[in-house]
Amino acid sequence: MVDICRQYPLLSYAANFWGIHLNKSTGAKGDLYKLAWRFVSDKGKLDTALRVITDPRVSHEANVSGVHISAFFGLEKLVKKAIANNKDINLNAQTKRGETPLHWAATHGRRPFMEFLIQEGADLNVPNVDKRTALHRAIIAGDGELINVMLRSGSLNLELEDSECYTCLRWAAKYGQLKTVEALLKAGAEVDASDQDGYTALRWAAHEGYKPIIKSLVHHGASVKVSGCNSWTLLKWAAQEGQEDMIKFLIKRRVDLDSTDTEGFTALRWAINYNRTMTAWLLLQARADVNKPDNQGMQPLHAVVKGCCGADSIKTSMNLLWLLLESKANVNAQAGNHGLTPLHLAALGGASSAAWLLLENGADPRRLDSQNRTVLHCAIGSTDSEVCQMLLRKDGGYLINAVDQNGQTPLHIAAMAGSNAMVTLLLDNGADPKRVDSHGRTSLHCAIQSENLDASRALIQKAADFLVHTGDRHGQTPLHAAAIAGSTSVLWLLLESGADPRRVDSNRRTALHCAIQGEHVEVCQALIREASGQLVNAMDDERRSPLHHAASWGDVTIVGMLLDQEAAIDAQDSKGLTALHVAVSQGYKKVVELLLNRGADVHMTISRRKRTAMHTAAYLGHVEIVETLLRFGAFLDVQDAKGETPLHLAVAHGQRKVKTLLVKRGADVRMLSSRGSTPLDQKARPEEVGATETVYPVIGGEVLEPKENPAQNEEKSWWKGDKRFAARVEDE
Repeated sequence: MVDICRQYPLLSYAANFWGIHLNKSTGAKGDLYKLAWRFVSDKGKLDTALRVITDPRVSHEANVSGVHISAFFGLEKLVKKAIANNKDINLNAQTKRGETPLHWAATHGRRPFMEFLIQEGADLNVPNVDKRTALHRAIIAGDGELINVMLRSGSLNLELEDSECYTCLRWAAKYGQLKTVEALLKAGAEVDASDQDGYTALRWAAHEGYKPIIKSLVHHGASVKVSGCNSWTLLKWAAQEGQEDMIKFLIKRRVDLDSTDTEGFTALRWAINYNRTMTAWLLLQARADVNKPDNQGMQPLHAVVKGCCGADSIKTSMNLLWLLLESKANVNAQAGNHGLTPLHLAALGGASSAAWLLLENGADPRRLDSQNRTVLHCAIGSTDSEVCQMLLRKDGGYLINAVDQNGQTPLHIAAMAGSNAMVTLLLDNGADPKRVDSHGRTSLHCAIQSENLDASRALIQKAADFLVHTGDRHGQTPLHAAAIAGSTSVLWLLLESGADPRRVDSNRRTALHCAIQGEHVEVCQALIREASGQLVNAMDDERRSPLHHAASWGDVTIVGMLLDQEAAIDAQDSKGLTALHVAVSQGYKKVVELLLNRGADVHMTISRRKRTAMHTAAYLGHVEIVETLLRFGAFLDVQDAKGETPLHLAVAHGQRKVKTLLVKRGADVRMLSSRGSTPLDQKARPEEVGATETVYPVIGGEVLEPKENPAQNEEKSWWKGDKRFAARVEDE
């Protein structure tokens, strides 16, 4: 194309302006029209000229006919002359993009040419590749004259949608063309036609904020009811946007002010959610239902109070709160399944101003939610002590020791939250520190659980004799709780206040047992220092000593500490297990070495099957521990109650490395068991697989099995971490 332009320097100018010169030429044009038509009828020449036209809408198009280029220049007389000369002319010819001459006339504002095409019977409803007709094109261009020309033809399908699902009416509404909207409606356009998302012309006009068009559409019968996704209505939009004049307009038309969307929200609720005070006032003046709940049972007053709890727009929310209370909103309404009143919400959010206004307007501080919580229970969790003080002044005598469904008083909640200021405030106002919840826990148990030293001290000062020695329903005292939490500072406070470290829970476990299970070394040191002789050999209800527990967790430091205090190294539990058996079963090599170095009996057997630590290490495949036991004198061919040696068990359980080691060390491969089989006769026995005794931790009086999650149970959540105390030994 560059070469052609160089060869013909005037080509670009001629291609862009020949039509203009033809229109402006004076005198007889007969020969000019013939020449022009010959040019536009020659596809090769026309395509060459199109490539150098500066308008990209033309130069980038293909399959352009002579009628198209005539429409581009507005040469209706040229086409008329061709028709008069019996030329074969297609007035509905389409370009590669599906554009007809009508599209081009609309695009380039050629009204006379369009009138000519319509007069000659051109089809106004032919769509292009974007499914847009010439009328779509004229509306997008905003050419009112062309629009009126086409509408006067009376042969339009006004409901055709383009590729974006817009009808002509929806385009006109979106672009704010009031006269076009009215002309389309007059021509019979469907006022409530919608796309697949429910967008009507009314919704588009509202979306773009064209109020005159909104009113015109409504006057022409547009529905103000639900439209499409999210249950959109004109009233909902007006409430959200704070369109006060539109609210007044709709009120005059007697629309249903209490209609709801998919969430159950009314226009009043939306006005509240968007902090539209004036809109809410207009709706309430028109008798909108001030107490209509949403699908969750929340009423407008609940929503306003929630707004008062945030830092943003609190002034506006307070104005709305006053407005609803003046409109007789139900101040004690309870929301949904949780049963929260507006006062509960204000207490939870620490909204002191809202709480005061609610109380002044009749809110009942004794109302309970679905968990039997009072507003004081809820207020404890907020950071605003002013709400608590206000409630205590209002009805402190009732609220101070009220209990929820778990038997917890506000003092329990404050202690559990770790708020020393709240604990002190409640104690100063008569809270009873001796109250226990449904699990038997005092507020001191709760304070220790949150590791709050100051709150614990304040409670002990109030009722030390009772609190320090009181156990929960599992017999665990605050000292047990401190050991579980690993709080050394609280532990010393309790010991100084007379706590007895020898006290056992319902499983006969001391605080030392609990500290070991939590692997709290400093707490163990403190307890041993306080009463070592009475604690290091204390047995729980399974006759397990602290040393058993320490071995099960693999804590070398604690094991060494207990041995230094003369813990009985070979003490057996109710199943005959020693600390060595336990450490071997868990594979704790360092603990095994420490115990053996301190004199643990490598030959001791478990009660019923008479198995030694070697048997256990062999069938579990602990190769390094087998080597350690042999180094300390364990017998290679020691037999259990069934005559089986460690080699028998290693083969039966598929422990090849242990088998290789034992054979290499000289284990007797011909040793017969009571069944008459040698180790090499062994096959993996299904009855042996999984026949292990697993000892799990007892937490709060309940056995904690692996399938359970400790975090799912309030009792079990006292234990830090999710490790298991498990001594795996074969002892049916």
